[in-house]
Amino acid sequence: EGKFYTIREDDDRVLGIVGSRYQVLQNGDAFRFMDAITQDPKGPKYETAGILYGGTKVFLLAKLPESPEVVPGDAINQYMLLANSHDGSSPVIICETPVRVVCQNTLNAALRTTSKSSRLRHSGNLRGKVQEVQDLLGIVRLNFEETIGIYQDLSKKEPSKEDVEKVLERLFPATETARADNQKTRMMALYEGSGQGSTLKGVAGTYWGLYNAFTELEDHWNNQGSKREDAADMRTNGILFGAAKSRKEDALATIRELAGV
Repeated sequence: EGKFYTIREDDDRVLGIVGSRYQVLQNGDAFRFMDAITQDPKGPKYETAGILYGGTKVFLLAKLPESPEVVPGDAINQYMLLANSHDGSSPVIICETPVRVVCQNTLNAALRTTSKSSRLRHSGNLRGKVQEVQDLLGIVRLNFEETIGIYQDLSKKEPSKEDVEKVLERLFPATETARADNQKTRMMALYEGSGQGSTLKGVAGTYWGLYNAFTELEDHWNNQGSKREDAADMRTNGILFGAAKSRKEDALATIRELAGV
């Protein structure tokens, strides 16, 4: 009682169970949200869109024209990400997603766009919140500028061997299994030269290089080889919205703390 199914109209698949106040944001309306921003000639342009878990989650990715360099030759693309769920598991989320061009690492940074203003609840008049989405573009741009400033500060600091060990200990606390040690070994190999772009001048041997070693580990090495049918969806979901995203945000906070940035 008081609960409802959300159902795909093309195959009658049940996507989730929601409350009576839940308002569906249809995929077409999600595009209209982003259309309100992408009509600006100097604004974002659609690059990709996708569904996960049979349509339970939907995401749109639009690239902004700016791609500043942290150091010469190390550009960061700026994206706006709109994510929506049809199972009641999350609100509509709109946030920035920086991506390092040289190796396509998703550089999650939990800054101002984690505020409530970037989350639209599935209640009330969702279609009427277009202006709210337009206002977010300014927030995203400010957040991106702050993020790039942090990355540049990290690129100017070189950790000692002892500092690197402190970072690794914080990121991979010892457990009874060998996983933590294996993760440390992999990350160190990426940091010391096997990672894509890790040897760039201004990146190698810096806290910025250390952070990118961690993000490359999460985006390209962890959770490989799964036999599950939804393995690809799990990886994408984890990188953009889930546990991998949170771990990268936590890693950046840890590295910033230890670097004094």
